[in-house]
Amino acid sequence: MDRIRAQRIRHRVLEALQEVGEAEDVSFSLGRGTFTRGYVSMKMTAADVLTDGTVLDPERVAFTTYAANYNLDPLDLDKEFTWNGRTYRITGLSQRRSRYPIGVEREDGRKIKMSAQLVVDSLVRSGQ
Repeated sequence: MDRIRAQRIRHRVLEALQEVGEAEDVSFSLGRGTFTRGYVSMKMTAADVLTDGTVLDPERVAFTTYAANYNLDPLDLDKEFTWNGRTYRITGLSQRRSRYPIGVEREDGRKIKMSAQLVVDSLVRSGQ
């Protein structure tokens, strides 16, 4: 097994899973993998796709579950706010990131981690 073959297999596995995903309303992703001679291993995840097309990932679930612990409301998920002249949308929460637990997406699509207090303050300033 070499890197090129492992990448080709990864690509073909994702293509094959696409049909299953459409039939089951789930989204598949393959994480990083390892390969050695004659062996390849990849992490695969499957997540529900909501009626609006949003993929339900662990950070979205964590946000709705634990938002109150960070002075946020579960309904704040997907809300937009402005900070330093740029627009951000709340995408989730990871309790494993104690300093910057809130996941946001900037208007240009870049994913960023922010402190809970910064997000709370920015929502208040944005009138949310």
